Parts: sequence; C-alpha cells; structure tokens
Amino acid sequence: SLTVKENVNVREEIEEFFPRMWKINQDKRRLMKSIKDQKIKIEWGKKLNRRLVR
Repeated sequence: SLTVKENVNVREEIEEFFPRMWKINQDKRRLMKSIKDQKIKIEWGKKLNRRLVR
C-alpha cells in the first residue's frame, strides 16, 4: 500500500487533473455551441438570400 506521502501526491495530481479536464470540457462545449450558432446563422443567411433573390 502507499505511504501517506505518496497518497498525498496522488491526490494532488488528481486534484490538478480534474479542473483541467473540466476546463477542457467547458471549452469543448463552448466551441460546439458557437459552431452550432454559426451553422444556424449560415442557414438563416441562405434562407434570406433565397427570398431576396426571388
């Protein structure tokens, strides 16, 4: 089994690792949302252009 010192080190690594994972997930979610928003804007742009062309 691990010594107390090793245990503390493992816990510190885990505590550093999780916020990083969380931040990466947040960034991914934000990226997905902005991509989705842009797709929606592009779709709207196409619809508006079709109407304007007619």
